[in-house]
This record gives sequence, C-alpha cells and structure tokens, in this order.
Amino acid sequence: MKVIPMGNRLLIRQHKEEPKAGIIIDEEAVKKRPIGTILEVSPQLATGLYAKGDTVCFNELAGETVAHGGEVFLVIDVKDVLVKLINEGV
Repeated sequence: MKVIPMGNRLLIRQHKEEPKAGIIIDEEAVKKRPIGTILEVSPQLATGLYAKGDTVCFNELAGETVAHGGEVFLVIDVKDVLVKLINEGV
C-alpha cells in the first residue's frame, strides 16, 4: 500500500539529528530547523517545484505524523517549507 498526501501536502522522512564534533554553541543562540527528504508529492502539486528525493527545511511545528508499515512519516503543508536544499557539488 502506498501513502499519498492530499491537498497541498508533502510526505516527508525527517532526518535524525546527528551529533557533531567541534565547537559547542548554546542551543538558544542558534535555532535549528528540521530537515527531511520528500517521499511523495500530492497529485494536486503539479507545478514541479517539489519532487521525490528533494531535501527541504521546514517549520519546527509543521505537519502531522503518520505511521505506516512500521515507519513514521511527516505530512506537511507546502506553506511550511522554508527552503529547498540543493547540493551543487561544492
């Protein structure tokens, strides 16, 4: 069974935050935004702006969790996407 978001929504697999070595910065000083990979795009979003496999940064309180097949996903509205991250091989 496939999970397809409806309306102006995206199905996201949220990245787990990995501990980083180096300088310790007060968490109050830097607000971290959640990042995830798009797994499915709603059929209503035919603009091509978002595609499967895209990595996006979104609002911290965005979306609803959906459990399916032993996995937990996040369904977010496109208005909660802040930026699309593109790796340009730098």
